[in-house]
This record gives sequence, structure tokens and C-alpha cells, in this order.
Amino acid sequence: MENPQNRNPHDDQPVRILVADADRSEHLLLTMAAEECQQHVHFDFVRTGDELLRSLTNDSFPIPDLLLLDLHLPRVDAHSVLISLGLHERLTHLPVVVLAPQPSASDARACYAFGAFHVETKPRTFGDMVELVDHLTDPARTDAIRPFDLGSFDAKLTGENTDIAELDG
Repeated sequence: MENPQNRNPHDDQPVRILVADADRSEHLLLTMAAEECQQHVHFDFVRTGDELLRSLTNDSFPIPDLLLLDLHLPRVDAHSVLISLGLHERLTHLPVVVLAPQPSASDARACYAFGAFHVETKPRTFGDMVELVDHLTDPARTDAIRPFDLGSFDAKLTGENTDIAELDG
């Protein structure tokens, strides 16, 4: 499985992002944001945690390059999803970015403990959504997705640094 940051910028294959969010308007905004920042992205959308787990554990479902996971996903919450992903060998390396309106330190700690790569504040404006999509999919950026590297991007959205090292301090 290839992470978005390892892609060749001239590769014609889209970045495959699976979005688990009950809000259909978020789906539309993500699609529009990808078009705005001119990133070649293919989105798949699911609306509940159980739908997400059924899809990902189905061997015929293609593993995405990235999972955007709403912290407050209905039916099966993000923490339970992360635990389940860790139990399936083909899913253990799937990069997961958890999105929450205002992630608490305890939510962030739990998400990291269960295997999330990032915990991000949900974009509040269309411009923030464009920046998020560009940040997660542009292979030329030096600050593309990396485990536990929240500081600079999350600080722009929330006005505070939620780097995991700072959460424990």
C-alpha cells in the first residue's frame, strides 16, 4: 500500500481516500476542495462505523491510501474502528486521520494509542477544507502526512499546538 506522501507527483493514479463521515455536506465539500487544489483524488464515502468496517474487511474492497475518520461516527465510533483496524493484518498500515470539531487531549491520546496517524480539527471553512486536502495529498509538500506530526497544520486551524508530545506534558 502506498501512502500519499510517497507518490510520484507525475503519477496519473489518483490518491484514494476513504471518508467515514455521516454528514453528506462534508462529502461534497471534500470533493470540491480536491478540485479547487487541483489534486488528483478519488473519494469513497461511508456514513457509519459499521459500514466502514464492512467495507474495509471485505477482501474485494480496495484498500485506500488514506482514511479520513470522523471521531463521532455513528454506530461504531472512531476508537472502536481504530481498534478493529489493528486486528486485521491487511489494514494495520492504513494511515488514518481522525477529524473532530474540537479534539480533546484525551481523545487525541486515545486515537494515537489505537493507531491513528493524525488527529485534526475538522475544517471550519471551505478554505480550510482545501488546505486539508492539499496537505494530505500533495506529494511535493515536505509536511505531508507523517505519524504524530500535528503541530504546524493543526495550530493553523485551532490556534494551538496539539502535538502528541505536548499532550503528555
